[in-house]
Amino acid sequence: LGNAWSQMPGRLNDAIVQYQAALRLQPDSAEVHYNLGLAWSRTPGRLNDAAAQFEEVLRLKPYDPAAQQALATVLQQAKDH
Repeated sequence: LGNAWSQMPGRLNDAIVQYQAALRLQPDSAEVHYNLGLAWSRTPGRLNDAAAQFEEVLRLKPYDPAAQQALATVLQQAKDH
C-alpha cells in the first residue's frame, strides 16, 4: 500500500504512514526501510531520516548497491543544503 501511495501525487505522507506501520510488523525488512528512505528523501527537511533508513538497510544487507547509492545521494544533498 505504501508503494501505491508513494506513486500518487500528494499522497507521500500516506505512504510514509504505511511504511512505518509495516516496520512495526517487520522491523528487519530491508525493503521497507529502503522504501521509507526513498519517501523521506522526497520530503523537505527529512534527508537525515532518509539517511538513517538507508543505513539500516545496509546494516541488514551490507552490500546492497541501491541502498549504498541512495545513502550517498542523500548525504550529498544534505551537505549541499
